[in-house]
Amino acid sequence: YNSKIMSKQRSEKEWRDILSPEQFSVIREKTTEQPHTGEYNKFNGKGVYCCTACNTPLYVSDTKFDSGC
Repeated sequence: YNSKIMSKQRSEKEWRDILSPEQFSVIREKTTEQPHTGEYNKFNGKGVYCCTACNTPLYVSDTKFDSGC
């Protein structure tokens, strides 16, 4: 999937129907969640992490590390 194509193919209403309010805020309105509160903050599951909106692979779990922040 290509996020630019996906954005043009869906209306804001469609995005609101598909995404949770928090996802919509972060993905469509470019906000951020509070530090250390996300569901993946302490998540160590193996696999490929993908964009919720367009399913583009973002990174592989093997590259995740604890920065100590």
